[in-house]
Amino acid sequence: MGKRLRFFFLSIIVFPLFFYSQSFARDYVPLSEFCLTNSVTAKANLALGYISLEKDNKSAKIHLLMPYITSGEDIYFMQSGVRFNEKGGVDIPREYISALERLLGIREDKDISALDGILRQIGERIAKAREVEAPSVEEKQREILTHLKDDKSSQTVYNKDGFKPIDAIIIDAGHGGHDPGAIRTDGTKEKDIVLDIARQLADFIRADGKYKVFLTRNGDYFVTLEQRVEVTAELARKHNPVFISIHANSNPFEWAEGIEVFSLGDEPSDDTAMNVVRLENAGFSPKDIERTESIYSILLDLVKDALQVQSDELSKTLLSAMIRQTGAKNRGAKKAPFYVLKFNTVPSVLVEVGFLSNSREAARLKTRAYREKTARGLFYGINEYIRRYNNTKGFGE
Repeated sequence: MGKRLRFFFLSIIVFPLFFYSQSFARDYVPLSEFCLTNSVTAKANLALGYISLEKDNKSAKIHLLMPYITSGEDIYFMQSGVRFNEKGGVDIPREYISALERLLGIREDKDISALDGILRQIGERIAKAREVEAPSVEEKQREILTHLKDDKSSQTVYNKDGFKPIDAIIIDAGHGGHDPGAIRTDGTKEKDIVLDIARQLADFIRADGKYKVFLTRNGDYFVTLEQRVEVTAELARKHNPVFISIHANSNPFEWAEGIEVFSLGDEPSDDTAMNVVRLENAGFSPKDIERTESIYSILLDLVKDALQVQSDELSKTLLSAMIRQTGAKNRGAKKAPFYVLKFNTVPSVLVEVGFLSNSREAARLKTRAYREKTARGLFYGINEYIRRYNNTKGFGE
């Protein structure tokens, strides 16, 4: 009887685990197997965090840190990301196969519906999102600009010596809408985490009552990087704001953790910074750069130098305050050529509040209490920065 009981308990534990593991394994395919089967050439660029696939003059890139496949200027958002297997190789979800077969011309003679309809579904989802969300974005931006025109009392007042004190904060929650940003296998999305932090930070600022506060997005809709910069430029016509872009990080190595704050640099501080640039600049195309480069190029060197000093001070002050509030690992104040930093004409920083790829840090970020600590740290840092900026007249004294 004892042997039968042991067999019974083993069966209800081991057999389900076996079938679960087999089912889980079937959801992923080794990338090497896909390449060998279809005569696809693969080249890894670990510095930029992608694997380039080529076949018969057609190419696609699998991004290691985000659920993206890119081909040319097109970005295809997938339901889940790649994973690293125990042999050090890369496994791709099965949904990637249909997309890659289509993009690389492996099965272009067959109807797309026979390929699980993955690209068609993605295309329809993004098109629908843009149809629904575009008016929302325009409405939100109109709301901001209308408020500026109507609220005459909020006009920044110059001091007698011509100094213009900071009087507003622009909070930029990264990603949104069809762009989830970093994403965990449990469905936790960067866009949701950073939006909640942005809203809490805005609440702190409003309650304090010293400065105006504006959000580039206040809901789950997509705003291009160009639109974020344009809204900031419009706000700067009437106010003297600072710009805080809030993001969450991701890394193929699960142990990576901590907070880092970026100010503008023509070159990334290190390879890690380059990876972050690739992740957070994913929302722009070369056309965006061409249109905006002319605006950036007309800034006087003196103005750019002053902005750099102010942005560097802002990044250090925010980082210090956030570490004190959260107790997170300090990854340092860094530099990188993020779009929203390079093309803004106000002191600007990009904050990475933690790594969703780190299970412990992700668990903290998923709690409202920790997000409140993060927002409070940002609030204290902003206040400290503005106090010193205004007292020293732009750090000129």
